[in-house]
Amino acid sequence: MALGQTPLQFAFLAFVAGLLCAPSITATVDAVSHAVGEKQRGEAMGWHSAAMTLGAAGASPILGVVIDTAGPSAAFVAAASIGIVAGAGGLLGLTVRRRIRPESHAVLH
Repeated sequence: MALGQTPLQFAFLAFVAGLLCAPSITATVDAVSHAVGEKQRGEAMGWHSAAMTLGAAGASPILGVVIDTAGPSAAFVAAASIGIVAGAGGLLGLTVRRRIRPESHAVLH
């Protein structure tokens, strides 16, 4: 998205980005639903939804400041960077959890 210069380019790049985001969100929903028991699934999905909403709501003011100070292209780069850092943090947390409780690895797959 940071490479777009015209509305048509932005539309195309947003479409491509959406194609990449939708499967990721679906995969996280699937992973959460398989990681918990049937009785806890509603709560787990609620936490998943809350985390998604919190991420979107928290990023908006941060990226607004980036847009105001460095421009729209920089905001796309900042959003991607935040996503990469958050993903790396999640993978690190999962790795630590698996080392502490090896049996949890089987539950997630």
